[in-house]
Amino acid sequence: CTPDGKWVLVCSSAGLHVVDAATNRVVRTLPDLVGGHVAVSFDGERAYITTDDFDSLPQQDFLGWFRVLAEAEDNRLVCLDLATFATIAEISTAAVAGIAINPDDTQVLISETYKKRVRVLDAMTLADLWEVSTEPSYAIGLGFVPSGEKAYVVCSADSGWSTAVSAQTVPRTPTAEEFFCGVIDVAREEMVKRIPLQAY
Repeated sequence: CTPDGKWVLVCSSAGLHVVDAATNRVVRTLPDLVGGHVAVSFDGERAYITTDDFDSLPQQDFLGWFRVLAEAEDNRLVCLDLATFATIAEISTAAVAGIAINPDDTQVLISETYKKRVRVLDAMTLADLWEVSTEPSYAIGLGFVPSGEKAYVVCSADSGWSTAVSAQTVPRTPTAEEFFCGVIDVAREEMVKRIPLQAY
């Protein structure tokens, strides 16, 4: 939802829908933005949308879909101008499970799940600034504290499916330590703490 409450942005297999919150009607659809996830800048000027082509792929079994997700490199993150709905910038990404915007609107964080990392990007150009590894776990949801000094990433254990996909081995049992919420210090550009979650 935009901060002024005017629009709700909805990702779907038909594209990005812009809903007028006053009338509850779709007033615009951007069919090339099929995805994914969406986040709106705090000033309401930009939206960030992850897109993929998974709906156009043939049916897969479980391991097939896991392979598609784990090996994806050509998804997109698009920065959209909400005044004109024109694309400001876009980059290629792996499969993304979360987006967070620093409250000062200078940085965008994305969790590239199967790369086991959080990428930190310039909010206007989407240029890479730095990244944080979440090894050995998958990066999932992201969020900031209101000051923007710290970000949090929820991480889920790698159950060994990636090994099973490539080598046909039996998946291993993850340890409790591999389920955690990582605390990222933005000034230091590093993860400073892992809060155990036991399961996710």
